[in-house]
Amino acid sequence: MPEPKVEMFAPVVIDGNGFGGCTMLDWFAGQALAGMLAYPGDLSAGSYHNNSSPDDAAEVAYHFAEAMMKRRAALAESQP
Repeated sequence: MPEPKVEMFAPVVIDGNGFGGCTMLDWFAGQALAGMLAYPGDLSAGSYHNNSSPDDAAEVAYHFAEAMMKRRAALAESQP
């Protein structure tokens, strides 16, 4: 399912170059990543800080974000 183009923030333009804003998927991924990295972990399980590369942590964050988007769509479909 293609990502809906929902702009969360206005585009940022610096020196004439910029990007098209942050999509809802990006927002959810950023929130998931912040939560993942805020957890300090413990000695037996560790944490994303200790057990993952930045690329791995970002991939997992987007998996959580995609699940959020899927659930959001399902809730919207169930509303009258």
